[in-house]
Amino acid sequence: MSALSDLDEPDKGDVATIRSAAEQHTADAQTGRTLQTVVRAAGSTVGSSNTSEVTAQTALMLTALGDKLDTTAASHEACAAALGAYATEVESIKLEAGLLRTACSEAERSIGSLRVALSDLSPSTFTAVAGWDNPPARIPESDTTSLLRGMSETDVSDFNSGVSRWGTLATEIEGQRESYAALLQRRLEADGVAVAALSGTPVSTIVSGAQVDGATAIAAWATVDGATFAAAYADDPQAAADALSKMSPAEVAGLWQNLPPEFVAALIAAAPAVVGNLEGASYTDRDRANVSRLQQLYDEAKADYEAIVNADGPYSYDGAPGGGEAFDKMQGLKYLLDRYGDGLGPTRVPPLYLITLDNSAPGVPLAAISVGDLDTAKFATFFVPGMESSVSSSDDYIRAAERMQTADPSSAVVVWVDYDSPNALEVPSNARAEAGADRLSRTLDGYNAYREAANLPSQLNLVAHSYGTTTISIALADKDHHVDTVTFLGSAGIPNDISINDLHVDPEKVFVTDAERDRLADFGRFVSGRQDPERTGWGATLFGSDGTVLPDGTELEPADMHNAVGGNEKDDDRKYLGEDSESLYNVQNIITGHEERITEGRAPVEYDAYQSEGWSL
Repeated sequence: MSALSDLDEPDKGDVATIRSAAEQHTADAQTGRTLQTVVRAAGSTVGSSNTSEVTAQTALMLTALGDKLDTTAASHEACAAALGAYATEVESIKLEAGLLRTACSEAERSIGSLRVALSDLSPSTFTAVAGWDNPPARIPESDTTSLLRGMSETDVSDFNSGVSRWGTLATEIEGQRESYAALLQRRLEADGVAVAALSGTPVSTIVSGAQVDGATAIAAWATVDGATFAAAYADDPQAAADALSKMSPAEVAGLWQNLPPEFVAALIAAAPAVVGNLEGASYTDRDRANVSRLQQLYDEAKADYEAIVNADGPYSYDGAPGGGEAFDKMQGLKYLLDRYGDGLGPTRVPPLYLITLDNSAPGVPLAAISVGDLDTAKFATFFVPGMESSVSSSDDYIRAAERMQTADPSSAVVVWVDYDSPNALEVPSNARAEAGADRLSRTLDGYNAYREAANLPSQLNLVAHSYGTTTISIALADKDHHVDTVTFLGSAGIPNDISINDLHVDPEKVFVTDAERDRLADFGRFVSGRQDPERTGWGATLFGSDGTVLPDGTELEPADMHNAVGGNEKDDDRKYLGEDSESLYNVQNIITGHEERITEGRAPVEYDAYQSEGWSL
């Protein structure tokens, strides 16, 4: 046991962590000072513009906000100073404590060596000797008994010298222990000084783990109109984009409605990746931002792919390591560039908008394409496809969306391929659906924020196919997204812990169909163990997809298999969303507020689909 082990350590804690906290406070203080400068400049601009009551109130609000930012920044500066001084003191204590431990260990090792040497000189004298602080007694030079023990006069002299050295070392250790205890007291005093300094600041809660990142100050912009925001950031659109990226969708939407067009153009030029995916912003502006990025993103992806396949080194079974994902990214961006790169999507009939573009992950980029103007749509539908859907197959899904959109010219249908859909082996797991649900929730929050700020009375619909139904059910169960109707096509199953009442949607507005000849949906539910929303007494409204004849004589085709669409227009026939299919007819009516027109679905058939018609497992 060490001579110091019975004392508390005075140098506990990580200095790097303390300094990191100080640096964060310094950064937050700098952010506060920057915002304070901008806000006060905006207040001066507003205050000098005219003398209306509204403008005067806005100027007063900005002045008050500037004062709050000053207090917040000063508080962060005080915290940074206190933590910096604390880190310096702890670092000094650590250094001194380390030196004391080293010196003490060396003294103890020397005593250990002396113990062995003295024992060799006088074994009988040494038998009762204990720890470092209990050296043996000296042997008097006149003690003749030592001679009887076989010790010479030299041995006695050496023994006594060793005992004296031991005593000196023990005294040194006592001093080291006293210094170590003094360091502990010094640390306690440093702790007290730091706590007192931090507890006297408005942001002292950061010490106990709360995160203070300026969000409250930034949120205050939601009470300022877009014109004032633009005036404040007129010379720094990048800083404006940074501020917007930290706001909630509702805060962004509140500002975006009144941003001057020239300032929006400056934002897009400065930060297209931010604007293109900014929930709460206009979808038309998001499209412009995303389209402006396509050529550069494709060029970069092509260069990355060529660098991989041309590099020296080992190759995997499918080419250069990483080449597959790099190729998929390049091809996905090439697809988007070819179709939307000219910027003419909004002028087509129906118009097309690239409202989301996420190129951050390996492989095919994630995206969302709106068929119709989502900024003004009376009926807004988000269509979530299932297994192996992606940007690369979005042409097929856009054909389906165009058919849905033709039901009403004031509608918009979004092909939402903004999640990493599963392959066939991943379908039994909910993992991809859960990740996709998080992204879909943000999308829906953004749309709701936009339509509220724009005072847009629209019907919000979700339509999903196969594994997409798993994804949207998880998103809807998480919170109320103010969705008006939900439609499941050939569901791969709903998680067993989700009931129809968990979707935050009127149960009478939840619609389900599962074509009789769709065996893959049955199989997907079987291998995953998820529940069937059509056949388990779930409570949804069933509609037809097996073909029928309308009262006016119109023949509607059945869905003969699991697919929502085919690989081309001709191949779309007899798919869930193929031209003239019964299921497409019903979806069109659901998403445009005409549920009374839908055709009746067949009664649920409870049977083992895998022991019928040749199916086996």
